[in-house]
Amino acid sequence: MGQDSSLKTFVHYVREKRAIANLLAIGVIFARRTFGSQDLQSAKSFQEHLQGRKHLARASGSLKRRPTVAQPTEQEFFQRLVSGDYRRIVVLTGAGVSTSAGIPDFRSSGGLYESIREHFGSLVPAVMDCPEELLSRRFAQQNPQLWEQKVLPWLRSWKMDAAPTLSHHFGAWLWQKGWLQRIYTQNVDGLHLHPSLELPRDVVVECHGSMAAGLVLYGDPLPQHFEDCCSEDFDKVDLVLVMGTSLQVAPFCGLPNMAPKGATRVLA
Repeated sequence: MGQDSSLKTFVHYVREKRAIANLLAIGVIFARRTFGSQDLQSAKSFQEHLQGRKHLARASGSLKRRPTVAQPTEQEFFQRLVSGDYRRIVVLTGAGVSTSAGIPDFRSSGGLYESIREHFGSLVPAVMDCPEELLSRRFAQQNPQLWEQKVLPWLRSWKMDAAPTLSHHFGAWLWQKGWLQRIYTQNVDGLHLHPSLELPRDVVVECHGSMAAGLVLYGDPLPQHFEDCCSEDFDKVDLVLVMGTSLQVAPFCGLPNMAPKGATRVLA
């Protein structure tokens, strides 16, 4: 889009790029109420949200709040976005932003858990009922030879030929505009840091690691980079865009609620 900032130009861009239309125009849910009266994650994950909230409170020291302001309408949101009103945007992404790249989410047909059962079910019968076991720190420590020689090389080669989707390019566009504060992703495919996007490594927080650089296994703490960035970002963010995630896993699910009351939150 270059330096164009008109709503007409942006809408034309959205219509051309159908995936971004799905993310930002179709089914966008605006959090019009205050943070105290409406959260973005489901009731089922409320306790996990509280856990995440406490985790981030420790990371940031305290949760400062700004006075409540009215949330924008959809039209107002697009106008403010393309006009550059949002200058500190945090993007939160999950598996949904990579499915069009041919990477199904872990639990779907053809996903990682199904592949784990197919490749390692005979060697590790426990993964037939609980594929997460193969991705645990306990398993890696108890089976170091199997982990190093078979599991790790297989994980590093899984779906690694995928290319960034329009969702990933949208994040790069925000960075080029100078409006992106950070991308936090639950994904381990590394696509936000694909060389073609030219995003600085410190702009992307891979909360669960990546297949190439190393996974955060079940039983591992989240990277220190996650806590450091949370402390830096969420007191001053003015827009939180949530894309491709159902916000079910703590502490990630608590991130939208770390933004101040004056911030706009959009769930796509």
